Amino acid sequence: MIICTVLFFLSLLASRSVFSVQAFPFVFGFVRFRGANGLLNIGKNFRALGSVSIIFGGRDCCGGKLDIGDSVIVEEGALLAPRCGTIRIGNSVFIGPGVLIQSYDDVAIDIGENVLIAKDACIFASNHQISDPAVGYRDEIGKSCIVGSNSWIGAGAKILAGVSIGESAVVAAGAVVNKNVEPYTVVGGVPAKVIKVLEKHTQ
Repeated sequence: MIICTVLFFLSLLASRSVFSVQAFPFVFGFVRFRGANGLLNIGKNFRALGSVSIIFGGRDCCGGKLDIGDSVIVEEGALLAPRCGTIRIGNSVFIGPGVLIQSYDDVAIDIGENVLIAKDACIFASNHQISDPAVGYRDEIGKSCIVGSNSWIGAGAKILAGVSIGESAVVAAGAVVNKNVEPYTVVGGVPAKVIKVLEKHTQ
């Protein structure tokens, strides 16, 4: 436990990132960093269950910002990559093993509270330009993504750039979401389509 905490801080120092950690103990695994000049804020009771990677900066830029709320759990093999953009993760979010969340080009990914993101799901806030195939596809453009509170992103699902997932929505395993999803809606398939609308329960 103590060794993991020391390694966490050493990796932060090696990345030259500015960081803020609110509470201890906060990490049971190991967090690896790449890039430089990132801004990292970690809330209370953060848990990394295994090796988790964070990447700041990219091919044409450095920096990025990652805000992690309270009581967030990130499992083995997850990659959080704000690069040149911003990733904001709300309280009580679960991020499963192998999940990729990547922002770019000064845009943001906003994940609400009590969100479940299952194994190998991906959320992208960038895409490659195809305006001039003769010069290739290396240039990237960013479009912000939003994942509403209380939603569930199934295993292997892909959330593409510019998409908003509504509050309490469900994205089925393996779905590719290229359009906005309304609150209390279940979507699935490639590309994702509405499967059903959930009944909202109030007390």
